[in-house]
Amino acid sequence: EVSATSLRSQIDEFTRRLRLRVLDLVTEQPQHHWDLVSKEARLTTQTNAIGACEEPTWENLLSTGGYASHLPLSGVLDLIRKEPEAFFDGKIFETNWPEEIVSEGRKRVLRQTTEPIDHLIQFSETNTNPLPYEIQQVSSALDHLNQILVSSEELIPRET
Repeated sequence: EVSATSLRSQIDEFTRRLRLRVLDLVTEQPQHHWDLVSKEARLTTQTNAIGACEEPTWENLLSTGGYASHLPLSGVLDLIRKEPEAFFDGKIFETNWPEEIVSEGRKRVLRQTTEPIDHLIQFSETNTNPLPYEIQQVSSALDHLNQILVSSEELIPRET
């Protein structure tokens, strides 16, 4: 049985791996992607970066896209919801992104990725002892996300 502590650790590891993929995405247009992130997630990103006590200045992280290494899951979720085409078809997630402009398929694909991430966020932000079914639900969500997250060896090179 998975404990809440080990599940939080697994969520942290998933977040780290996801941030590495997002870093590649945002370095192309750092300011554009930063503008897509909610104000709350921006503040958390800045707090995370300051807490990491890294050498580069905040201005440097912003101009290079290095802030992606400090984005909370909620900030990544903002990016997925606002520019989903940048995340699917093997770019960050293996899931196919249907070509139809307006499509129930697109909504379903987006929901199948964003809802599990939402579960991880809610679980991570809750300090109470979770119930067994909550642990199972989040564990299943994490398993799903780990299955569809493209491994670094399989990443499709971005067009420049």
